[in-house]
Amino acid sequence: MDFNFNSNHIEGNTLTYGQTELLLLFGKVVGEAEMKDLEEMKASNVGLKMMQEQAGIKDMPLTQNFIRQLHKTLLREQLGINKSAVQRLLARLKEKGYIEARDNEGGWRVLITPSM
Repeated sequence: MDFNFNSNHIEGNTLTYGQTELLLLFGKVVGEAEMKDLEEMKASNVGLKMMQEQAGIKDMPLTQNFIRQLHKTLLREQLGINKSAVQRLLARLKEKGYIEARDNEGGWRVLITPSM
């Protein structure tokens, strides 16, 4: 909960912590909220669950297919576009040496490093 709230709040999401909690636990929000903020929070939560499940599988290498699926999930039109979350994820993966990511005129090109 904290990760989703803080990560999205840094990017300008206007949901309160309480609204975030209600949305992620019960699929409801009390008070007014921008549809974009709701969609970004849901996409972020789905992506986080995917990463947690992948990390929980012992000796499971990080694959290009997984990164593509995660990217697709975070950018699904029905969940809204969450480019900043994808950029943060790519930056973390690059920092850990899992991928080589280059900014390509506003976009990212992901190359799986040979060490994988």
